[in-house]
Amino acid sequence: MENVLLIDADFLDSVAADMRLNFSRMLNRDIAIADLASWLVCAALDGGVPEDEQGNSQNKVQVVMIRSLQKTNLEHFEPSNMLSGIDGKAFNDPYMGEFLLSVVPEEKPISDGEPLFVESARYLKNSAEIKRLVLVPDMLGYGSLIKEDLEKAEGGPDTVLLTMQPEEGRGFTTEILGYSLMHALGIAPEELK
Repeated sequence: MENVLLIDADFLDSVAADMRLNFSRMLNRDIAIADLASWLVCAALDGGVPEDEQGNSQNKVQVVMIRSLQKTNLEHFEPSNMLSGIDGKAFNDPYMGEFLLSVVPEEKPISDGEPLFVESARYLKNSAEIKRLVLVPDMLGYGSLIKEDLEKAEGGPDTVLLTMQPEEGRGFTTEILGYSLMHALGIAPEELK
């Protein structure tokens, strides 16, 4: 698979919760639950997956969501059930291609006590088949490990970190996660003026 999105599902849902709460106060209106497919398309665009303006995209995007054992639902996205509504499903966007979704529970660290997300990112960064890798990590939780691995990696796929704050370092670029989430939550840029 040339394009991979690796997502910390617990972290993503908590950011969406914060954004819904804060923007509903700021804009004095209810903020709807985010459309997961819409957000994934935006995240893929932010990650450099090429768009086909003719609407005939042949891209394939593998989406891997890592969740804690306790979390089986995304509370701020639709679809929300990670077991029956997301895992093993796919959708097609004519401009961005086919998105194949999988959800992996983090039962216990694989090695050295590191989170599954860190181990997975390390493996994917060293994969010769992947051209573009988009990571949505919990930077406050284990972000220093992710940055350290990316800075050490020789070659590998173009890697984009979707984070809430810009990150500096080698081996990756940063895009702001909040912009794609605002779109998926139905918050128009004009509302913020």
